[in-house]
Amino acid sequence: LSEVFGAATLDTDRLLRTLGIMRAAQAQWDRMDPADQALINAYARGINAFHAQSRQALPPEFHVLDVKPGEWTALDSMGWAIMMALDLGGNWGNEFARLSVLQHIGTPQLWQLMPAYPGEAPATSLDLAQLYRGLGLYKSAGSAPAATTRTTALSADPSTLTETLRARLAADTVAWAQGLGHVEGKGSNNWVVAGGRTVSGKPLLANDPHLGLSAPAIWYFARLKAPAAAGRPALDVIGATLPGMPGVVLGRTAGVAWGFTNTGPDVQDLYLEQIRPDQPDEYRTPQGWAAFATRDEVIRVKGQPDEALKV
Repeated sequence: LSEVFGAATLDTDRLLRTLGIMRAAQAQWDRMDPADQALINAYARGINAFHAQSRQALPPEFHVLDVKPGEWTALDSMGWAIMMALDLGGNWGNEFARLSVLQHIGTPQLWQLMPAYPGEAPATSLDLAQLYRGLGLYKSAGSAPAATTRTTALSADPSTLTETLRARLAADTVAWAQGLGHVEGKGSNNWVVAGGRTVSGKPLLANDPHLGLSAPAIWYFARLKAPAAAGRPALDVIGATLPGMPGVVLGRTAGVAWGFTNTGPDVQDLYLEQIRPDQPDEYRTPQGWAAFATRDEVIRVKGQPDEALKV
């Protein structure tokens, strides 16, 4: 992004380079079935052929930013699929929110504030508040970075919280709900009406995926047709595709229709790493201290020198 927008988007580029989106894309590509690789390569060639041959005007954002389309590769498609997974998997925010609110309330109250799915038990029977405090995770502003245990007694009863703690808890919870985590009740919808209840006698499918609004839009409607070939039936499918992905995500053929919703599953985990106090480039493992693996990334920035980033 910073190659186009300048320093304003450096934080986003640093984050995505640190997560290693394209490294993950390469790893997936190396394990992909050759037939699927051929499909994605053909899709990428089609994009590049269009830009090489078309006299159609580019979308306005290219003119506003004074940039031209680059060469699309199969890895770009793989990376975009991973970005979609990152966008739809937000439970890391839930984990961070639990860690934050346990500064102020006890574990029983945590499971009242953030209950398990109906019919399920809490994720763990551990006293998380006691565990985190024992590890010295909650330090007051200006305290030394030593791994000291917090000894301040916090009541498990929210009614005895001080007004300052109550205000901080409310602010933290609102901030989390606005952007850090998956918010219950905000998800997608889909449903089917049986053929016995329709005029045509055939079932009806409705699908409303609640993805975030964006410009350009995240959906691209297309129809894909191909004649029958040796060992392969004819193809005729229409529906919503994701730009950059060679397939119809939501759509129909002559005989089948399908939709897609996201369940908000637990697909992400956060880890606490202990850094060696006198050697910040080492962390604790079960076998002792070990050096972090590092790699160097270069981020091109419009209007200023490249940034070297050590991950």
